[in-house]
Amino acid sequence: MALLQAEMDALVERIKPHGADICKKADDGNNLCKNIMSTYQMLRDRPEAGAFSILECMMDDYEKEQVTTGYNVKLTYFKSGGKYYSSGEYQTKKKDLDDIWDEVRHMRSIRHLPGLAEGCSEFIVLIEVPDHPHKHPHLII
Repeated sequence: MALLQAEMDALVERIKPHGADICKKADDGNNLCKNIMSTYQMLRDRPEAGAFSILECMMDDYEKEQVTTGYNVKLTYFKSGGKYYSSGEYQTKKKDLDDIWDEVRHMRSIRHLPGLAEGCSEFIVLIEVPDHPHKHPHLII
């Protein structure tokens, strides 16, 4: 039973970052997300070893779907003194946060940032990728 609880705890930690998105997509009719929700609820009530591998496979599929559909990148711009200036966002197919940050650095270097007029780049940029499983804010100064 302790092994089942450890597996359940690991799955909960894996699902947590995506919880709100999975619930929303399940409500919108996404079958994979509906299956994740129902299997998770079943496991919570009655932990069974075989069902863990099924839920893990569904989470693998969900995470692959996230990568193929991409991530929404939110950018917030600040003047050099720290005062808010503007914001923008875009979709990326990049998977790793480092690659996303490099992508924003490149857009900044060619002076083509979402939410700003072309040619603007002299701003501090706060990058957030809210749907990424390893999300945390990043500043480009």
